[in-house]
Amino acid sequence: MVIRPRPNHIKNVLTPVGLKILQDELCANYKDFHYEKIRGRYVRHSDENEALQKCHEQLTTIAKQLFNSETLVPSYAFFAYYKRGATLPVHKDSNACTYTIDVCLYQNMPWDLLVEGTPYTLTPNEALAYYGEDQEHGRPKFPSPDGEVAMAFFHFVEPDHWYVNSGIMPNTENLES
Repeated sequence: MVIRPRPNHIKNVLTPVGLKILQDELCANYKDFHYEKIRGRYVRHSDENEALQKCHEQLTTIAKQLFNSETLVPSYAFFAYYKRGATLPVHKDSNACTYTIDVCLYQNMPWDLLVEGTPYTLTPNEALAYYGEDQEHGRPKFPSPDGEVAMAFFHFVEPDHWYVNSGIMPNTENLES
């Protein structure tokens, strides 16, 4: 069992201009994105959005400091817009999420993020940095039928991670071959 430091709550993680760009490109257009019925959210991945990619690259320097790793590299990022009925059960990530920075882009009401049972309340342009593969995280029941919360998730790994080396999760079959 790996014991990790407590999550780091960061204020003003993005520049005001960077935050506005993500809000304008992602929050304003969420209805055009893929809807995940099981989670009650609209999603857009970084390979589908240049502004999200650029923000991910810019956050790499901050991530290296936060996680005390000069070698970490970006793996993937995505945007999620949560509405009525949204769910995020407590879990540990099994994808390329060794290091995670969750950034709140918009909300009309708070929806706590739980990490190792501790609630963290984020407001726009605040982030929580934690170890997604090692620390249990999730959210309680969505608090309001009229609630809306928009988040950007930025993930990082070490260069020897399977994601960097092969892009195929161990013990899974490559479905494209």
